[in-house]
Amino acid sequence: MDAIITLRRAVPAGLLVLLTTSCATLGTPEAEEGAGTEAGAEQSSGPNSGEASGSSSDGGHSGEVRIPQHWLDMTAQEYPDSEGFEMTNPMLNFDDECMLFDEMPLLFEDQTVSGPSGFGPYGNPSVHYGNEPRSDENYRYLCDLRASDESRDADESWGTPSVQLMVAQDTDLLEETVEDFLDQNLPAQENDVRTVEIDGAEIHVTQRSFPTNENAGGELQAIFYDEEAQAIFQMRLSSMDEDLWEDHGHEGAAHDLAEMLRG
Repeated sequence: MDAIITLRRAVPAGLLVLLTTSCATLGTPEAEEGAGTEAGAEQSSGPNSGEASGSSSDGGHSGEVRIPQHWLDMTAQEYPDSEGFEMTNPMLNFDDECMLFDEMPLLFEDQTVSGPSGFGPYGNPSVHYGNEPRSDENYRYLCDLRASDESRDADESWGTPSVQLMVAQDTDLLEETVEDFLDQNLPAQENDVRTVEIDGAEIHVTQRSFPTNENAGGELQAIFYDEEAQAIFQMRLSSMDEDLWEDHGHEGAAHDLAEMLRG
């Protein structure tokens, strides 16, 4: 399986934004900033390329890179009764497991463990969230993930992962969210945004560093916009070891996200 990478110009970006909820800590989601004009393309093979390792409960879509219909059905049903429905910040509950995965995904050959999860409003057209107007139809479902106990005991730190599903009835809101991801520009960060094509699906990835904060580690963030599903899926790996961050890169993050969607 080949992946086509479209390079976009690297730009300085930054300003770490800390967001919290009254129910659980959401981590430190940064304002989502990167770059926007295409500069060329190159082709190479991905580190996690291959057929899907399992099948989803959709029945028969194993191997496709798309947002599973049962994710949309489950979250749409659960959102109105969730703690985050009436809130302007996502409400993550430590007692809830991520409902998106029948089996928690593998990252760096390690079985992840579900952390806090919950709902919040979609708000502004960005993958960034917090203090947003509530909506009955447009929402986010967020899951924090973590390394297995074995990896933590072995001090094998490969970063702090999280995922979110963004669902909106307004197509313009989704398209503006993608544009915001591709065209970011804040000080104190450096973003290298590229588009990786896997089996015809465009996955946008930013490889982010924090030159003014050496202790922040590296970050990889990938999003996939499924126009048919009217939803965006995002994966974020933060606080990564520098060598692993450089080696894994855009293509590694894109393949990670694709495998989560394949089920």
